[in-house]
Amino acid sequence: MPDKKISMAKLQGHFLTYRDDPKTQVEKAKEILRDQDSSGAEMTIFEYLQRLNLDKWAPIFAKMNILFVTDLRHFSDPRQFG
Repeated sequence: MPDKKISMAKLQGHFLTYRDDPKTQVEKAKEILRDQDSSGAEMTIFEYLQRLNLDKWAPIFAKMNILFVTDLRHFSDPRQFG
């Protein structure tokens, strides 16, 4: 999941562009990121978890001061949580 926001309209447009060729949809998925909105708005942890229907976990991330998806880059070893 990218750390920047991608609109549903952008995803839908991509899938419609290659609707007759699913293989190409996957091969050209990076186009969505390359052509991404230049606003550079970071996705919040709450929004990310909400998209996964896991927003009940957002307070735990907030307590750990993990507010944006990019903050997760610092946590690469799952053993550090345990």
